[in-house]
Order: sequence, then C-alpha cells, then structure tokens
Amino acid sequence: MDWISWMPATCLPLDCFCEGDMGGFIRQPINTVSNLAFVFVGIWVWMRAKNNFGRAFALLVAVIGLSSGFYHASLSFVGQNIDVMAILLVPSLVVLDNFAYETKRPLLSLTWAYILGNTILLLIIVLFPDLRRGMVGILCLALVLSEKRVQRTRNISLLGIAVGCFALAFAFWIPDRFQWVCSPTVPAWGHAVWHLLCATSAGILFLYLESERDGIRQTSP
Repeated sequence: MDWISWMPATCLPLDCFCEGDMGGFIRQPINTVSNLAFVFVGIWVWMRAKNNFGRAFALLVAVIGLSSGFYHASLSFVGQNIDVMAILLVPSLVVLDNFAYETKRPLLSLTWAYILGNTILLLIIVLFPDLRRGMVGILCLALVLSEKRVQRTRNISLLGIAVGCFALAFAFWIPDRFQWVCSPTVPAWGHAVWHLLCATSAGILFLYLESERDGIRQTSP
C-alpha cells in the first residue's frame, strides 16, 4: 500500500523536515516510529489517572502519537491536519478545565463547548493551512495564561519544567523544519527528538495538573 492517491501534505515535495520521503507504506520511518513516545506516555498517564480528566488527558496524548505517526507515514494533507488537530485538543482541554474551575461548573457540562470550539479550530486549519502552527502557539499561550488567571494550588515548578522541555524541543524542531542541518549521510533524528521531548513535556504537564489533586501545594517566595 502507498499514499500516492491521497492529497499530499502541503510540505511536499521537498519541505517535510530533514528525513526524506522513503515512499511505500511508511514514508518517514524515523519520524513515524518516534511517535510511539506519545503512546507510551499516554499509557503511563492512564495508569496514574485518578479521574475522568486524567483519563481524557491520557487518551489525547496517545491520540497525538497515533495522528502524528499517521501523518509522517502518509505525508498526506489529511494526516497533516489530523496531526495538528490532535495537538490542539490537549491545551484546549486544560483551558476548558480551568474555565470550569473558575466558574464552578462540572467539566462534563462544558463538553459541548469543547466540541464546538475544536470544530471551529479544525475548520480554520483546513481552510487556512498557513495558520496551523500559529493556532498551536495561541492555544499553548492560552493554557499558560489560564493557569496564571485561576491560580490553582499546583506545583508551579513542574509547569516550568514542562515549558522548558517544550522549548528545548523547539530547539530541535526549528533546524530540522527549515533543513539547516540535513545531511544525506546522517540519519535525520531532529524531528524524532522533537517528538520525544514533547511527549516528555506532556507527561510532566500531567504531573503538574495532578499536583493539586495529589495535595502538593505551590510555595510562595
């Protein structure tokens, strides 16, 4: 099986990271397999989860791995949008959870808002592909701002570590994305490291979110 009949990703033919298009069923093997990190983190989070929010977080992290793996295996436009959409589902869940906390509403009562909001985001990234990465940045910023606004009693140092890990991941993503350090004789690991560090960041973010429920309290200077 190959993906030739599928609408190609917008990065093709020569702008899909350092790893080349190998053709066949898995077009970027390293970038595809490295997404298993998200699946493993999702399983780990599920095993630690104590409530529906934690289990939802676990499923979404695993979905990121599956969707990103599909994208790098197919290099299709569908896979590209599914990949970005899966990423957006995580920060939007945290933002909604903080809104539910602030307004003293059950999170489940806002399921409609989660579905509607992410449907709108999906339409935006499909109709305006150039906005995809900007939407990820906006949602991540919204997550941090919502945490600052509600000031829940969580271990803030864990959030700092998660953000730092995500920033380090970007240090690998940028040169790989713009192909600054690509070499035909060296395996293209830059984007794979991005996946590994982002999965690690997601796991640390979960520990931060659960620190309130575990009784860990933020300390003031």
